[in-house]
Amino acid sequence: GRALGLSATGGSINLAGTTLNGGADGTRSSVLVTPPAAASVVTLGAVNARTLSIGAGTAATDVTIGSATLVNSFGLTLTSGDFNGRVTVTGGGITIAADAGSVTSTRLAASQAVTATGVTLDIDEARAGFGNPGSNFDTTLTATNDFTAETVTATGDIRLTSAAGNLVTTTALNAGDDVVLSAANGSITLGDNVTAGTTTAQGNLSATAESLVLGNDTLAASGFVNLTATAGSLAGSSGLVITSNSGNAVDAGVVRALGLSATGGSISLAGTTLNGGADGTRSSVLVTPPAAASVVTLGTVNARTLSIGAGTAATDVTIGSATLVDSFSLTLTSGDFAGAIDTDGSISITADTGDIETSALTAGGDLTLTATAGQITAAGLNAGDDILLDAATNIALTGSNRAGATDDQGDLTLISDQGMQLTGPGTIRASGAIALTGGAQTIALSGGIVLRSNEQAGGTSLADAGDIRAITINTGSQLLSATSSNLQGGLARQSRVFVNVPNAAAQESQLGTVRARGLVFTSAGQAAGTTAGSFRLVDGLLTESFSLTSLTNVQGVRIGRLETTAGSISITATNNISGLSPGAAGRLLTTLQGATFVAGGANSDLTLSGQTIQLGNSAAADPEASRAARNVSLEATQGIDIIGVTATAGTLDITAGTGGEAATATVIARNDVSGDGLRAGGTIDIQTPGAASVLGPVVAGGDYTVSARSLTLGSVAQSAAGAVSLTTTAGNLSGTAGLVLTSNSGNLADAGLVRALSLAATGGNIALAGTTLNGGANGTSSAVQVTTPAAAFAVTLGTVNARALTFAGNTATTDVTLGTATLIDDFTLTLTSGDFAGSITTDGSISITADTGEINAGALAADGSIGLTATVGNLDATTLTAGTDLSLTATAGDLGITGALSAGDDIALSAAAGSITLGGNVTAGTGNTQGDLTATAASLDLGNGTLAATGLVGLTSTAGSLAGSAGLVITSNSGNAVDAGVVRALNLSATGGSISLAGTTLNG
Repeated sequence: GRALGLSATGGSINLAGTTLNGGADGTRSSVLVTPPAAASVVTLGAVNARTLSIGAGTAATDVTIGSATLVNSFGLTLTSGDFNGRVTVTGGGITIAADAGSVTSTRLAASQAVTATGVTLDIDEARAGFGNPGSNFDTTLTATNDFTAETVTATGDIRLTSAAGNLVTTTALNAGDDVVLSAANGSITLGDNVTAGTTTAQGNLSATAESLVLGNDTLAASGFVNLTATAGSLAGSSGLVITSNSGNAVDAGVVRALGLSATGGSISLAGTTLNGGADGTRSSVLVTPPAAASVVTLGTVNARTLSIGAGTAATDVTIGSATLVDSFSLTLTSGDFAGAIDTDGSISITADTGDIETSALTAGGDLTLTATAGQITAAGLNAGDDILLDAATNIALTGSNRAGATDDQGDLTLISDQGMQLTGPGTIRASGAIALTGGAQTIALSGGIVLRSNEQAGGTSLADAGDIRAITINTGSQLLSATSSNLQGGLARQSRVFVNVPNAAAQESQLGTVRARGLVFTSAGQAAGTTAGSFRLVDGLLTESFSLTSLTNVQGVRIGRLETTAGSISITATNNISGLSPGAAGRLLTTLQGATFVAGGANSDLTLSGQTIQLGNSAAADPEASRAARNVSLEATQGIDIIGVTATAGTLDITAGTGGEAATATVIARNDVSGDGLRAGGTIDIQTPGAASVLGPVVAGGDYTVSARSLTLGSVAQSAAGAVSLTTTAGNLSGTAGLVLTSNSGNLADAGLVRALSLAATGGNIALAGTTLNGGANGTSSAVQVTTPAAAFAVTLGTVNARALTFAGNTATTDVTLGTATLIDDFTLTLTSGDFAGSITTDGSISITADTGEINAGALAADGSIGLTATVGNLDATTLTAGTDLSLTATAGDLGITGALSAGDDIALSAAAGSITLGGNVTAGTGNTQGDLTATAASLDLGNGTLAATGLVGLTSTAGSLAGSAGLVITSNSGNAVDAGVVRALNLSATGGSISLAGTTLNG
């Protein structure tokens, strides 16, 4: 009875900017509006009333309300026209329907339900249950065509529908219960957060449209989330977070799952996060994949389970990172897989036609990847039990990977019908076995990758008697390329490494570092340890014997280092046994990267047999030399090139073949920290028809023998407890200055000269200037024996310390030059051709004859006699000291002395056809002995020294002068013995010239 009524049945109601109050406080009375005809409009300003009634709830005209604040419910149905207004109801709900028009509002807020229906909707704010906490009222907004909503809240459900158009939200949707979004014939675009349900109520979020654009905000439901695109894509931007079961309720089934479905387009959620439960462990993420022409791309997934197509899809699937509780299984009938997964269960991924690519997969159980027609590219694989990768084309595995993280027999198996690449850095581990099987392409291990089988979770390895934890490599028709890899059978070499290769000469097996119990090669149709192909190993350390036979004539066997701690090494190669680096012509490799072998164990042998053999390292590399506890045997049909070989308690036997100029035996041993060089507890024997070089230290417990076309010795110490015998057959025997060569290093008695140092060069020079030759370590026990070459060559020795220095038959047919020889026995040498030069000290006598050449002696000292004869050439000497007689004869040449002459008995000088020239003192005889001094020559030059004899002095020039310089003193009978006759007289004779002795003194 106190209402405010407005009626305009024939025209518009235009009250924009006005205020209509139903009661002074705007809550006591109603505002009643009788609308005009459809052709007119109703425009109100501010309305404050208990109730606003327009046409008793029905009108056929446009209605615009500036702002209405009401107590009771507001309901309006427009049979024609549009609604535009702002309505707030404090004690009821709002229902607005524009049957043929639009509903546009900046605010629809009610303490109860809010419902708006129109051909199109544009709602800035819609709130149901506004100011009414604990209630359950829905906000329902339905449009025939396009629909744009901003902030929408409800204590109950939010239901937004566009029947024939697109649905767009620009700000948050927040429902106490469900959020239901639908655009059956259009798209849904979300511009802000969406929240369904509370901590006490299961609120579900569902959105169904031809396509979905989910934005980059947060979508959360305490119940399930179900997002469906029926004809297009389902997409979200980076940063989007979708969470089902946001309250972490127990979800035994999938009633709170996060479901994604795009049956007609792609699912594109790269960079997003999908949570099955707030903690990512309670609920599942279920994906219904699109058709094969589309893709599924997920970002981060945290869920109890991730199911894609119930385990089957026909499209590309990409997962950024999935952290799961249950097992993950997926078969792609077409398309590729890419992604990272971490689950407490197992992982099984199969691509029937496409590829599999993953950066990290972690499974508490087994991990299986199968590319039936494609390839697998993987990294970061970690399984509690087995890992199996099976690809039709190729497998590429990078970095660190592990099988058997929680099981003691977790095997890692890789199978490729084509090739395989395992790339480091990183370690591929298995608590059980590791097996690689290749096909028509190469198995390549590179980048320092480590393969370690039999590594248990506790950092230990188990005994492996049955080889159930071995590393096995089955190559296909191509080579195994693994020179920068490290194969480890257990942490302490408990397991073996097996390499199975085809029976083909072109097959090459290239290994890097191997640390294993054993390294075993097998080849189809061949005995164990035999390969038809070639073999390369950088560094091997084993605990048992190693045996390999290479039948190929292509590459042979190339090894950097191989050691067994409790076994022998036996290698046989049709081609070469060598180090790793290619070298210059005539040699297979340089010495910078030769092979090193160590055969350990008390009874171990090292046996190598090949076309050419090269061993050892440079001084800057691994200092350990090749060695065996017992015997070392090297046999090559062509050349041998070694550094540092030791037969600790046995024989070192080196035999090179008849390969001509290319068959070079180079023995290069160095003195390293442990003193190992070329060392044998027994004999060292080097035989080659080619050239030999022994440039490093040699220690032989027995004899040291080299026979070669030519021989070069280094500036080092080389010794043998037995004999040293060095022979060249067609070239020089030479040593670098500083060489010390010693036989009989133990100084044993050597009556039969069985420990002599023997040098023989039948076709070249013996060139040892600046060296030291010791017959016994003390230089007195054994002899030095020389067999001289032909006249066209020369013998040059440095320092000789020996019991005797002998030349074969006491004869030489070539020049002989000595540095200094210190001897015990007599020295006798006749040069049938050639010259002699050198210095000798001996406890015996010295006898040197030059039939056609000259003698140029340095200092000669003998406890016995000294006799020098130059039949054709000159005879020159410096200082000569004889214990008994001293005889110098130049039959057809001159005799020249630059130093002193001394003899315990007679001194006889003769140059029948030439001159005698003295440059120092001459003393004949000692004490009471009668030592005569006689000199006969065509002419005499006596110098200015002192000539003295205890006996007579007889100086005769037969064709020239007899002369002396001022200061010359000549004394006969220097002991002043009684001389009744003239037996101690001083006789001067010059039958063909003058006697010129002015300024001299003559004493009788």
